[in-house]
Amino acid sequence: MNTSRGHIASRKALLAFGMTHHSIARAVARGELLRLRRGWYATPLTSPSAMRAVTVGGVTTSLSATELLGLWTPPDSALHVAVPSNASRLRAAAPYPRRPRSTPQSTPRSTPQSTPRSTSRSTPQSRSRSTALTASTSHSDTGAESRGESAPTPLCLHWRNHRSSPRDGVASVIDALIDAVQCQPEEYSVVVIDSALNKGLVTLRQLEAAFERLPRRYTRALGRADGRSQSGTETLVRLRLRALGIRVSLQVRVSGVGYVDLIVGDRFVLECDSRRFHTGHERYHGDRLRDRELIRLGYLPMRLTYEMIMFDWPETLETILSRVRRREHLWPRRSKTGKTAARRTKTRDEDGSS
Repeated sequence: MNTSRGHIASRKALLAFGMTHHSIARAVARGELLRLRRGWYATPLTSPSAMRAVTVGGVTTSLSATELLGLWTPPDSALHVAVPSNASRLRAAAPYPRRPRSTPQSTPRSTPQSTPRSTSRSTPQSRSRSTALTASTSHSDTGAESRGESAPTPLCLHWRNHRSSPRDGVASVIDALIDAVQCQPEEYSVVVIDSALNKGLVTLRQLEAAFERLPRRYTRALGRADGRSQSGTETLVRLRLRALGIRVSLQVRVSGVGYVDLIVGDRFVLECDSRRFHTGHERYHGDRLRDRELIRLGYLPMRLTYEMIMFDWPETLETILSRVRRREHLWPRRSKTGKTAARRTKTRDEDGSS
């Protein structure tokens, strides 16, 4: 019962695997299997979000699924679950199957500076609609607080005829992205699409075919996607600066340095940390060597931490714009050093005007 994504299987699959009704019951009694709902089981190491989705009667989707699929995923406080559009009632009174109480529940440090779209409107064209349900009003363990347990994660339900089987509790990449574009801000949609393209899990042509029945407002993200982006933070900075009409080049190769994340104008290099915790002496030292070489060539490197992009963007943007206003992002017209460095730069992409 070791699936590629999670460890969830139906009773039918377990029987086909060689187990018997008796051995399944023994495994549950010993804690080797957890009974999610009638006919569905999971191993104790399975992702709690995938288990809860199957317990409810669906599969994880949107940002909950993209994270489990290994995509760069923005922080999100809800558990997104896709349930059949003809589901008359949802299962699961408890938010999770029985597990050891010591299992920690992680939460983001603070709210990122991008808020999800309202998910209450129905879109007939997509045969999908999302409904946000707070833990206090739907499918929550009402005794959790009295037992000293943390409150369950709020559910965001996506009512749609998804193609994914709940065998692993996770929607397919395409289904997860379809749901993401309908409940997330457009820039977050581009982030997960970029990540899926970059990892080769889907092609742009496949997404175009899958999205063709969605309203245009949901398909705009495809036109802004670029699979060369190496991280979601890089995607966010690119989108935000281009929205202001600033020329930004993506994944530029600088001779003697290698590829840099972004170049604003001609020489203002932005390197974006992809994770909140970006440590390690070797990596730190290597980054500073790259900065030193960039400065020697006449570039202006600036490193943006995860927090600067996700939680402190207004101040970060103002710092970037201050250099753009002073035109420091452009090569000096009469600078021989600038001309030499410019010839050494091979850009893959340019867009914008500043």
